[in-house]
Amino acid sequence: VPSKNAPKVVDAITEEFLAGREEGEEFHAWTQRLGKRGLRAIVEPFMEMPSFEDQPDFFVDHADARPFTMGDLGVGECAGEVVSLFGIEVVRAEAEVFEAQVALDEKDFEAAERHAYTAMVLGARALVRTEFIDVTEDPDDVVREWKERFYDTELFFDRFAKGKFGRFLLERHEDPTASGDPATAARRVEEAQLFVEACHSADAKLTLQKTQIAEVKA
Repeated sequence: VPSKNAPKVVDAITEEFLAGREEGEEFHAWTQRLGKRGLRAIVEPFMEMPSFEDQPDFFVDHADARPFTMGDLGVGECAGEVVSLFGIEVVRAEAEVFEAQVALDEKDFEAAERHAYTAMVLGARALVRTEFIDVTEDPDDVVREWKERFYDTELFFDRFAKGKFGRFLLERHEDPTASGDPATAARRVEEAQLFVEACHSADAKLTLQKTQIAEVKA
């Protein structure tokens, strides 16, 4: 949800809670009863970002009359870029993780595994596009490019887990067939969550490296 819409989201959730809760029901219990799909239905209308041409005031920060620009971005100002290419792309992977969790909750174990696999492929693609924007959406192409650029170079490696999270994708890609087994599905969903989190870490590491190089050149 764009931060500009945060107050509207809070109001919408509050209104739904007050109107739909059962007698004596607390907020946490209400959210558990509503479930992930129910909560998403409430916030979904606020998830879209308008174009600048249609709604320029959407791109004005709180307590600032100026529209967003990168014209005054200085070296090392990591907050100057509102949303990176990776940040835009990885949203698709996070959405698939959410769908995997919902499917797992609803005991649709095959769907949970499929969404988990798709989440990892999309997370890998989000990283690859920061280096090779023309990569296709074919899983074979994505995994090949991601492995070459991020796994083999150890840019994706965690400080302690090393290449563990990356192997989740490599092993799953070898056989993406869903088993339908509850325990396997739960493990696949957890692996997808860890993989997407590792994608965020890899992007942060890469961004830091690029910033340090730019500062040295400056």
